[in-house]
Amino acid sequence: MKTQSTCSIFLVMFSVMACRIQVEKSADKSEAKQGSGNVTGTSNELDGTWRITCTAELDSKGVAQSFKSFDMTFSGTKATKNLDAFSDRECKNKIISMRITGTMESGKILTSPQGAKSFDFTPVEYEVTHFAAEAVNTANYIGECGGGWVLGKKRIISKDTCSKNDEAFKDSFLKTYDIYKIQDGSLYMGQSDASDPNTDGTSPEKRPKEFQTSFVRR
Repeated sequence: MKTQSTCSIFLVMFSVMACRIQVEKSADKSEAKQGSGNVTGTSNELDGTWRITCTAELDSKGVAQSFKSFDMTFSGTKATKNLDAFSDRECKNKIISMRITGTMESGKILTSPQGAKSFDFTPVEYEVTHFAAEAVNTANYIGECGGGWVLGKKRIISKDTCSKNDEAFKDSFLKTYDIYKIQDGSLYMGQSDASDPNTDGTSPEKRPKEFQTSFVRR
């Protein structure tokens, strides 16, 4: 498998936290027409840790492009997302690890899809570690976040550590709009598509229209 740069993997694995986001003030006004309920920062039903272990990331044709283990931990208005991406089905050959911390607002009841509630996430900090030499070489060649990437060495990235013109991270700290539901003890987040401008999560109107694979509470 061809190893991808940080931003490419970021887009594949976290399309709901899209690399490009344009937030409009009018967006929040229009959302009020879509659902009911009050958002008080977070919905307590999310508190805890939810995990997917070694699952395939499929493309639009249903072909496995990469594999991941992914967990999310929520507490109040704080959210932490951890991703390990692998190149093999057994999840032994790690490509990248990423930890994203941020703030969230959740719990607004939406009209569609059935059972959906809002989940809005704003990243604050990334911890990124490359485990593939090709990815490190590519990141340094294009000057991703100023270069200086080292194989197996963690880097902490905030709004102030990368140039605003850095293609990999310049828009990675803006708010994204998702959906969720809890059913039979499992958490389902939205299945967004960064290539589809109608469901890329860049505004309340562009939330995902369906749910993805369930997370199981650890």
